[in-house]
Amino acid sequence: MKLDQLAILIVTFKSDEILSDLLIELQKFNVVVIENSDDENFRKSITNKYPNVECILTNSNIGFGSALNLAFDKLNYQNYLILNPDIRISEKEIIKIYSRAISDRDIDVIAPSTLDKNNKLTKRHGFFRLSNKKTSKYNDLIKVDHVSGHAFLIKRNVLDVCGKFDENFFLNFEEHDLFFRIKKNKFNVFVMKNCFAIN
Repeated sequence: MKLDQLAILIVTFKSDEILSDLLIELQKFNVVVIENSDDENFRKSITNKYPNVECILTNSNIGFGSALNLAFDKLNYQNYLILNPDIRISEKEIIKIYSRAISDRDIDVIAPSTLDKNNKLTKRHGFFRLSNKKTSKYNDLIKVDHVSGHAFLIKRNVLDVCGKFDENFFLNFEEHDLFFRIKKNKFNVFVMKNCFAIN
Protein backbone atom coordinates (compact mmCIF):
# COMPACT_ATOMS: atom_id res chain seq x y z
CA MET A 1 0.00 0.00 0.00
CA LYS A 2 1.23 3.49 -0.89
CA LEU A 3 1.49 5.73 2.15
CA ASP A 4 2.70 8.86 0.36
CA GLN A 5 -0.63 10.70 0.82
CA LEU A 6 -0.71 10.25 4.60
CA ALA A 7 1.02 12.50 7.11
CA ILE A 8 0.89 11.84 10.83
CA LEU A 9 0.84 15.07 12.85
CA ILE A 10 1.82 15.20 16.52
CA VAL A 11 1.69 18.40 18.58
CA THR A 12 4.15 18.42 21.47
CA PHE A 13 5.28 20.68 24.29
CA LYS A 14 8.43 19.36 25.93
CA SER A 15 7.11 15.81 25.49
CA ASP A 16 10.46 14.08 24.87
CA GLU A 17 9.95 11.17 27.24
CA ILE A 18 6.49 10.05 26.12
CA LEU A 19 7.06 10.77 22.42
CA SER A 20 9.75 8.13 21.83
CA ASP A 21 7.42 5.22 22.55
CA LEU A 22 5.04 6.46 19.86
CA LEU A 23 7.66 7.28 17.22
CA ILE A 24 9.04 3.73 17.37
CA GLU A 25 5.69 2.51 15.95
CA LEU A 26 5.60 5.15 13.21
CA GLN A 27 8.82 4.50 11.30
CA LYS A 28 7.04 3.49 8.06
CA PHE A 29 5.07 6.74 7.90
CA ASN A 30 5.63 10.40 7.11
CA VAL A 31 5.57 12.02 10.55
CA VAL A 32 5.57 15.72 11.38
CA VAL A 33 6.09 16.76 14.99
CA ILE A 34 5.03 20.32 15.77
CA GLU A 35 6.91 21.34 18.91
CA ASN A 36 5.45 24.31 20.77
CA SER A 37 8.82 25.79 21.69
CA ASP A 38 12.11 26.95 20.20
CA ASP A 39 14.01 23.86 21.43
CA GLU A 40 16.52 23.23 18.66
CA ASN A 41 18.11 20.36 20.63
CA PHE A 42 14.73 18.59 20.70
CA ARG A 43 14.35 19.01 16.93
CA LYS A 44 17.84 17.69 16.19
CA SER A 45 17.44 14.78 18.59
CA ILE A 46 14.27 13.33 17.08
CA THR A 47 15.11 14.02 13.43
CA ASN A 48 18.54 12.38 13.83
CA LYS A 49 17.05 9.35 15.56
CA TYR A 50 14.03 9.01 13.24
CA PRO A 51 14.78 9.88 9.58
CA ASN A 52 11.06 9.73 8.71
CA VAL A 53 10.27 12.57 11.14
CA GLU A 54 10.19 16.26 10.31
CA CYS A 55 10.02 18.67 13.23
CA ILE A 56 8.52 22.16 13.06
CA LEU A 57 9.38 24.53 15.91
CA THR A 58 6.71 27.12 16.65
CA ASN A 59 9.16 29.15 18.81
CA SER A 60 6.54 29.56 21.57
CA ASN A 61 3.60 27.70 23.04
CA ILE A 62 0.87 28.69 20.57
CA GLY A 63 -1.53 25.87 21.48
CA PHE A 64 -2.90 22.74 19.83
CA GLY A 65 -4.99 24.11 16.98
CA SER A 66 -2.57 26.86 15.96
CA ALA A 67 0.30 24.35 15.85
CA LEU A 68 -1.69 22.04 13.59
CA ASN A 69 -2.61 24.96 11.34
CA LEU A 70 1.10 25.65 10.82
CA ALA A 71 1.51 22.10 9.57
CA PHE A 72 -1.59 22.27 7.35
CA ASP A 73 -0.22 25.46 5.75
CA LYS A 74 3.18 23.93 5.12
CA LEU A 75 2.20 20.43 3.97
CA ASN A 76 0.25 19.14 1.00
CA TYR A 77 -1.03 15.67 1.85
CA GLN A 78 -4.50 14.34 1.11
CA ASN A 79 -4.90 12.71 4.55
CA TYR A 80 -3.77 13.78 8.02
CA LEU A 81 -3.75 11.48 11.05
CA ILE A 82 -3.60 13.63 14.18
CA LEU A 83 -2.21 11.91 17.28
CA ASN A 84 -1.46 13.09 20.80
CA PRO A 85 2.10 12.24 21.91
CA ASP A 86 0.84 10.00 24.72
CA ILE A 87 -1.33 7.87 22.42
CA ARG A 88 -0.37 4.26 21.77
CA ILE A 89 -1.30 2.88 18.38
CA SER A 90 0.40 0.18 16.34
CA GLU A 91 1.55 0.33 12.74
CA LYS A 92 -1.07 -2.31 11.93
CA GLU A 93 -3.91 -0.20 13.34
CA ILE A 94 -2.75 2.90 11.46
CA ILE A 95 -2.70 1.01 8.17
CA LYS A 96 -6.14 -0.36 9.00
CA ILE A 97 -7.70 3.07 9.56
CA TYR A 98 -5.91 4.64 6.59
CA SER A 99 -7.01 1.82 4.27
CA ARG A 100 -10.60 2.24 5.43
CA ALA A 101 -10.49 6.00 4.95
CA ILE A 102 -9.22 5.89 1.37
CA SER A 103 -11.51 3.01 0.39
CA ASP A 104 -14.70 5.08 0.59
CA ARG A 105 -15.45 8.63 -0.55
CA ASP A 106 -18.21 8.92 2.05
CA ILE A 107 -15.66 8.75 4.88
CA ASP A 108 -14.44 12.28 5.57
CA VAL A 109 -13.15 11.93 9.13
CA ILE A 110 -12.47 8.65 10.91
CA ALA A 111 -11.16 7.84 14.38
CA PRO A 112 -10.09 4.61 16.05
CA SER A 113 -11.97 3.22 19.02
CA THR A 114 -10.20 4.12 22.26
CA LEU A 115 -9.07 1.75 24.99
CA ASP A 116 -7.88 2.83 28.40
CA LYS A 117 -4.69 1.49 29.95
CA ASN A 118 -6.62 -1.55 31.20
CA ASN A 119 -7.82 -2.32 27.66
CA LYS A 120 -11.37 -1.26 28.48
CA LEU A 121 -13.31 0.48 25.74
CA THR A 122 -13.97 4.15 26.46
CA LYS A 123 -16.39 6.49 24.72
CA ARG A 124 -14.46 9.38 23.18
CA HIS A 125 -17.03 10.48 20.62
CA GLY A 126 -20.47 12.01 20.72
CA PHE A 127 -23.29 14.07 19.26
CA PHE A 128 -24.10 17.74 19.38
CA ARG A 129 -27.12 18.85 21.39
CA LEU A 130 -30.42 18.31 19.59
CA SER A 131 -28.65 16.09 17.07
CA ASN A 132 -30.26 12.72 16.44
CA LYS A 133 -28.14 9.64 16.93
CA LYS A 134 -26.84 8.59 13.55
CA THR A 135 -27.53 5.32 11.80
CA SER A 136 -24.64 3.93 9.81
CA LYS A 137 -24.84 1.89 6.64
CA TYR A 138 -21.55 0.25 7.64
CA ASN A 139 -21.20 -2.68 10.04
CA ASP A 140 -17.67 -1.68 11.05
CA LEU A 141 -18.29 2.04 11.62
CA ILE A 142 -20.26 4.21 14.06
CA LYS A 143 -21.49 7.50 12.60
CA VAL A 144 -21.04 10.39 15.05
CA ASP A 145 -20.91 14.20 15.13
CA HIS A 146 -17.53 14.60 16.79
CA VAL A 147 -14.55 12.65 18.10
CA SER A 148 -11.79 13.49 20.55
CA GLY A 149 -8.75 15.35 19.28
CA HIS A 150 -6.37 12.70 20.63
CA ALA A 151 -6.59 10.51 17.49
CA PHE A 152 -8.41 11.05 14.21
CA LEU A 153 -7.81 11.06 10.47
CA ILE A 154 -9.14 13.97 8.43
CA LYS A 155 -9.07 14.41 4.68
CA ARG A 156 -7.58 17.56 3.17
CA ASN A 157 -10.72 18.44 1.23
CA VAL A 158 -12.65 18.72 4.52
CA LEU A 159 -10.22 21.38 5.75
CA ASP A 160 -10.41 23.17 2.40
CA VAL A 161 -14.18 23.52 2.76
CA CYS A 162 -14.61 23.91 6.54
CA GLY A 163 -11.45 25.79 7.37
CA LYS A 164 -8.74 24.89 9.86
CA PHE A 165 -8.74 25.17 13.64
CA ASP A 166 -9.94 28.47 15.11
CA GLU A 167 -6.83 29.97 16.69
CA ASN A 168 -8.89 31.86 19.27
CA PHE A 169 -9.01 28.54 21.14
CA PHE A 170 -5.68 27.82 22.87
CA LEU A 171 -6.55 24.39 24.26
CA ASN A 172 -9.83 22.47 24.59
CA PHE A 173 -12.94 23.08 22.49
CA GLU A 174 -10.98 23.79 19.31
CA GLU A 175 -11.82 20.36 17.95
CA HIS A 176 -15.50 20.75 18.91
CA ASP A 177 -15.59 24.01 16.99
CA LEU A 178 -14.03 22.32 13.95
CA PHE A 179 -16.40 19.36 14.13
CA PHE A 180 -19.38 21.70 14.39
CA ARG A 181 -18.32 23.24 11.08
CA ILE A 182 -17.75 19.76 9.64
CA LYS A 183 -21.31 18.78 10.59
CA LYS A 184 -22.69 22.06 9.24
CA ASN A 185 -21.09 21.30 5.88
CA LYS A 186 -22.58 17.79 5.90
CA PHE A 187 -19.33 15.82 5.99
CA ASN A 188 -19.34 12.35 7.56
CA VAL A 189 -17.53 11.49 10.79
CA PHE A 190 -17.04 7.89 11.88
CA VAL A 191 -15.48 5.79 14.62
CA MET A 192 -14.00 2.50 13.45
CA LYS A 193 -15.15 -0.37 15.65
CA ASN A 194 -12.31 -2.79 14.92
CA CYS A 195 -9.41 -0.34 15.07
CA PHE A 196 -7.93 0.58 18.45
CA ALA A 197 -5.71 3.16 20.11
CA ILE A 198 -4.79 3.31 23.79
CA ASN A 199 -5.08 6.60 25.67
